[in-house]
Amino acid sequence: MLLQEIKPFVRYAVKQKINDINDFVNYDYRFFYCVNGEGIFTVNDKRFPFKRDTFIMWKVGGVYSYEPSDSLATEVISGNFDYTNNHASLFTPVPPDIKANFNPNKLISESVYFEDASCLNDTVYIPKASNLGETVEKLQTEYNKKVKYQNLKCSIILQELILQVVTFIENDAFVAEDNLVVK
Repeated sequence: MLLQEIKPFVRYAVKQKINDINDFVNYDYRFFYCVNGEGIFTVNDKRFPFKRDTFIMWKVGGVYSYEPSDSLATEVISGNFDYTNNHASLFTPVPPDIKANFNPNKLISESVYFEDASCLNDTVYIPKASNLGETVEKLQTEYNKKVKYQNLKCSIILQELILQVVTFIENDAFVAEDNLVVK
C-alpha cells in the first residue's frame, strides 16, 4: 500500500488516565500520546520510556504493557484505527484483550505493508513529539463530538496525523538518539 492510498477509520479516540496495563493485545492499530505523567511502555517485548509529548503507535495484534513511574495515573490520548476503512461497519470500539484471551480470528484490521513509508511497518516511537500534540488533541475532540460527518472529519485528521508522523521521521531534523523508529 502507498501512503496516499490510506482511508483510515477512527474507531476510538479518547483522553483518559491509565495505570498499570499488563499484556494486552489490540485488535486494531493503536496509538498513545502522553499528555502528563511518565512510565515505561512495552510493545512486542521492546521497552520505551513514555513521558509528556511522547507518541507511540503500533500494528494490529501487538502485545503491550504500561508501567507508571509512580502511583499516579498517566494522562494519555489514545486511539484505535484501521488504515483501509474496510471494517468501518464495525464502528463500536473493540477493547483489547489480555494476552491469554486474545483471539487472532477477531482481528478487525488487516496488517498493512507500506511500500513508500516503511517507518509505519513497525512500532513508531517518538519521545519528543510535541509537534503532534495539537493534531492528536483535535482528533480526540472531533471523535467525541458525535456529530454529522464525524467519521469523515476524524479520517481526515488521522490522515494529517499519519502524514505528520512520516514527514517528521523522514525529515533530516529527526535526530536518531532523541527519536526512534523501532524495527
